[in-house]
Amino acid sequence: MGSIAPAPHSRLTRHAPTLLFVTGGALVIALSLAEFLLDDRVAVPPQALIPPIVVGVVVMLAPRWPLTAAIVAALTPPLNLLAGAPGPGGVQLLAILLLLGRAAAVLPARRAAWALGVGAAAALAAGLLGSAALWEGLFTVSVYVAAFGVGLLVRRERAQSQRLRELTVELTEQRETAAAAAVMAERARIARDVHDSVAHQVSVMVLQIGGLRRLLPERPDAQEVLRGLEGVGREAVDEMRRVVGLMREPAADEHPSLSRLDRVLAPLRDAGMPIGLEVTGDPVALPPLQDTALVRVVQESLSNIVRHAGAAATAIEVAYLADAVRVTVTDDGVFRRADGAAPSSGHGVRIMRERMTVAGGTLSAGPLGGGWRVVAEVPLRDREAAPTGTAVVP
Repeated sequence: MGSIAPAPHSRLTRHAPTLLFVTGGALVIALSLAEFLLDDRVAVPPQALIPPIVVGVVVMLAPRWPLTAAIVAALTPPLNLLAGAPGPGGVQLLAILLLLGRAAAVLPARRAAWALGVGAAAALAAGLLGSAALWEGLFTVSVYVAAFGVGLLVRRERAQSQRLRELTVELTEQRETAAAAAVMAERARIARDVHDSVAHQVSVMVLQIGGLRRLLPERPDAQEVLRGLEGVGREAVDEMRRVVGLMREPAADEHPSLSRLDRVLAPLRDAGMPIGLEVTGDPVALPPLQDTALVRVVQESLSNIVRHAGAAATAIEVAYLADAVRVTVTDDGVFRRADGAAPSSGHGVRIMRERMTVAGGTLSAGPLGGGWRVVAEVPLRDREAAPTGTAVVP
């Protein structure tokens, strides 16, 4: 695959400061030449163009060497006098001020002060060479100081702007953290409320069912039904406790997980149901919501198989793909007696599909030959390979 050339717009943006200073330097040279040709009030020799041309060149070099450019430009006023000019031209002086100000804006104050000191000494020397009084040199020094002060102000404003941007980022992160903490606190509160209200009622029902079972010693069939209801009630209470723990951000091994799917299959295998489990690809750590949803699909699928086909032979495949995790549950449809068989409620597929939608995944279900197949899939965002590899469990 070939390399992708940078876009012209990004290239232009990256080199914009250099192009600006090159254009500015050329403009200084051009305007100085125009000033030399058009100003006929004072006759100056052609060599008087050398200092402004030097200033124009150092303006072009200022992006890379700001301190050197400012010092060289500040040394040119005495050269104007040596070349036969009465002093620096207006364009040349303006360029010197801009270079001094930029040095103060982009360099540490101590380093930039060297340019101001050299410029002040050169301005005073030019004043002494040009007239008996120092007022011209003092005026130039005062202008240099003003330009240097403006550069310091720009530097301070830039530092404050950067600090404000950093504070904005910090405040945004703190606000997001506080919002997440508030959401977790509300979730924990709701979980406690649900647990306190519903779990208590279910526990009372379990106790009443246990008492009723003990009152019917002569009805073994009724005792068996009540024993099953009692077990379902206890499982419901345990499940609710697990949900409460999940909403309180439990450890990774506390919620149902594909990595511990054998624990889900063990009771049915012990009851004689042939279940094969095959894991392909490199296992990854899924978010608890998606991990739990896939395990629940397996559980509901197995429950539906028991209801409709007894202990039918079932194959479960967990496939870790490049961008998704797919769970497939397929049964052969051959009825085999299972102790836990019960009539179907008719809502299993709808419940599984709703659960997968909440988890951000998809679910499809339908007949396959004489049996039934359920396929659930969730997308992957960031793959984090687990230490285990491909495994086939009979």
